[in-house]
Amino acid sequence: MRVLRQSAFLAIFATVLWLWPAIAEACPVCFNPTEESRMGFILTTVFLTVLPLSMIGGMVYWLVRRSRALDAQSQSVPTELSSEARC
Repeated sequence: MRVLRQSAFLAIFATVLWLWPAIAEACPVCFNPTEESRMGFILTTVFLTVLPLSMIGGMVYWLVRRSRALDAQSQSVPTELSSEARC
């Protein structure tokens, strides 16, 4: 009985998921073939492609700059300590 209920639930759940886009009309661009919609779809695709790449690039740039700054700082510290140690 339990297996039958689980199977029925999964069947209903799969059917709802399968029909959901048709009910919600989740993709208005697909159903509206005007030039404005096509251009909006292309620009959105470009934006969503470039955004994560620019975020990753910005993070790498920040890490390189931070690493160089810490290296410069750590190289200047021993010279200051050695001059203080002589006094």
